[in-house]
Amino acid sequence: NSAANIIMMFFIDPKSALITDQAFRGKRPYIEVKALVAMLMGSKFIGTILGQVFLIPLAETIKAFY
Repeated sequence: NSAANIIMMFFIDPKSALITDQAFRGKRPYIEVKALVAMLMGSKFIGTILGQVFLIPLAETIKAFY
């Protein structure tokens, strides 16, 4: 979880801030900001679902290893 936060902080947040700023200044259409927000929400939702799906199998794998 910490690695995901660090990756998001260094790679995703600056780009999304740039897109938002450009839309605010009129250099990009506002619809691109809406698309960005939708993609960020969708990817977070999919990541949460995948984390739940893989939680038990990976826990069983770790348990078998130890």
